[in-house]
Amino acid sequence: MPCKNCKTRPVIKLNSTNIKLCRSCFLKYFEKKVLGTIRKYDMIGNSKKINILDDEFFNINFNILNQLSEQRRGKFKVFKTKLRKGKTATSDNIDTISSLILLSEFKNRLRKDLLPVYKNTIRPLYFMHLEEIELYAKLKKLRIKKRKLPTRQKKVMNFINDMEKQYSGTKNNIVKSYIELINNLIDETEEERYKKH
Repeated sequence: MPCKNCKTRPVIKLNSTNIKLCRSCFLKYFEKKVLGTIRKYDMIGNSKKINILDDEFFNINFNILNQLSEQRRGKFKVFKTKLRKGKTATSDNIDTISSLILLSEFKNRLRKDLLPVYKNTIRPLYFMHLEEIELYAKLKKLRIKKRKLPTRQKKVMNFINDMEKQYSGTKNNIVKSYIELINNLIDETEEERYKKH
């Protein structure tokens, strides 16, 4: 089947929707989704400086945040960093986050640090699949670094990948449910504080 939007030869079939996209439409989809995540969770805010962690997908974050900086007429600048200092963008994505969420639930722990924004950590690639990120890097000719994950996390990630093949949207459901759960707990805590006053 051809690309859903323009009927040309597809380069990918999206896991979450089973929609096929050509090179041009995929690049637009990817950048729109990442920029949408940045805006939805107000990742930039009034910051004048965004550090980008020199990790697995540094070049992708740098490329997209630079685009956003230009759209905002340079109201913020992006910088490469090896340390999480100040507002910092990381390469965490739906594959790594969903596996960490399950691992934390196995330990009966709730981790607020797995949200799209936590303190000064922002995650522009939060809802992007690893397959999509790697294809974007390939099409844009951006170098990526391979990261070796802990064995246990890798096993959980493989389990989730198998579930995703059987039930499309599994990863998305895991992270969205987790965000909703954490936000509800935060709201309940705030409500209790209000009652005490």
